[in-house]
Amino acid sequence: MTMVDTAEVVLADALARFLAEAATVTIRCHSGPNLPELLMTPATARVMWKFRAQYQPAIASVGAELLPRRQAVLRRASPARMTL
Repeated sequence: MTMVDTAEVVLADALARFLAEAATVTIRCHSGPNLPELLMTPATARVMWKFRAQYQPAIASVGAELLPRRQAVLRRASPARMTL
């Protein structure tokens, strides 16, 4: 698998997640003490993605760019209901 292949897989997975979140009505998060990505401030997200880039560079790059778009699900006219 080449880096290009990896990036393509990461992009496809990220797009699928984005589309699922955009259509969602309810989001449940069972991540223990971790702050769900959708609730991170831009500053917190930058720190998390910078750290993640050390071991998952492709995922971190896509995740950092996509997070503001993903968070739009919380600001739409009928926002998703979150259960944490």
